[in-house]
Amino acid sequence: MLAKASLNIRNWRKPQNRYQWVIVILLLLLVLLQGSLWLSRASVIRWLLLEVKTHQQSSANQMLINHNQKLYQIVLALRHNKQAIESIARSQLAMIKEGEMYYYVVQKSTPSQLITKANPVDYTNVLEADPVGFINALPPGQ
Repeated sequence: MLAKASLNIRNWRKPQNRYQWVIVILLLLLVLLQGSLWLSRASVIRWLLLEVKTHQQSSANQMLINHNQKLYQIVLALRHNKQAIESIARSQLAMIKEGEMYYYVVQKSTPSQLITKANPVDYTNVLEADPVGFINALPPGQ
């Protein structure tokens, strides 16, 4: 019985038909290709991670494009409307014209409230507030 089993193993190692080696080679090739597909530098996992990063970057870019468009509108308004310049000068630079009275109301505050950080000038609130309506006063085609 043992001799028969060893004969069967020997017979299995020898190709019984001409396609057996082709099948073995194709299976090895499939394993190698699957390994490179999932584990190499250009794997599916890295591709999916790059897709996520691309989506995040494109949404960040879209936010920056919207911000740039707002700034462009502000620049156009400042170029074509003197009231816009005056509005910004009055609200952020405390401009006072000759003959105007300026009242400054001081509220009681604690010493910790007196210490504040210097805020950079931000012109984006001009579009949101639009105090003098200078966005609508742009020349046609702008």
